[in-house]
Amino acid sequence: MSRNRKIGKSFFQIIIALIIFFLLFFVDLDYLEDKCTFLRIFILNVNWLEHLIESYTSLFILTVVVAFIIWAMFTLSISVKGVSFAGFEITLKDTDKAVKNNIKNYLNTKRSLFYIKTEYDNFCEVFDSYHGIYDFLRNQLLEFEDKKKTSSMYYSEIQTMLKELNRFLTVHQSDYRRWFAFYEKKKEDSFVSLGELQKEYPQFDILMHDFQILNEAMRKHAESFDIDMLDWKYEKITNDCEGNENTE
Repeated sequence: MSRNRKIGKSFFQIIIALIIFFLLFFVDLDYLEDKCTFLRIFILNVNWLEHLIESYTSLFILTVVVAFIIWAMFTLSISVKGVSFAGFEITLKDTDKAVKNNIKNYLNTKRSLFYIKTEYDNFCEVFDSYHGIYDFLRNQLLEFEDKKKTSSMYYSEIQTMLKELNRFLTVHQSDYRRWFAFYEKKKEDSFVSLGELQKEYPQFDILMHDFQILNEAMRKHAESFDIDMLDWKYEKITNDCEGNENTE
């Protein structure tokens, strides 16, 4: 079926080419113009367009370039942030959409930001992960660098996330890292599970309380970026149920 269509299309193109060839070499176009009113009007309109293009060459070129870029963006999936011409900048990129997708893809692998596991998560590594997330979010704000004032929901959301991460890291990471380095050396002669070791931290209850507050806040932010947390939530519920059974 597809082959027949290709043959039909090729045959149609050959017919059109033969008609054009016949008109160019065997037909008196001046005579045809005098006899055919529609052809005369068509030629006059073409001449008028040609004169218009010659008068506004720069505008015509700009229109063609912008039209091509827009076509390329939707057809070839090319991401273009903007075009500058004669001091004017035309913004083509949907900043909100791009930032949302970037954050969604990045945070989809950052479970500890939404659900912490005291038995398995090394808090020092979690702090490192939070630092990476902080830097990433700060870089996403640069996507709005040309907008001194923005009403973007995502811009405000990112700023709030940065403040919450900064507060948490400022309060906890330095003291915990120093304690962990000291206590790990102290216990190096005897094996202690990571979960038990971390519970020895004097401020453990306060740290866990703030982890929970941060996790809850980040889960609310995650809804704005369509981050899928269903597997993590189910896994947490399962672990909690198993923990309750063991305590009984």
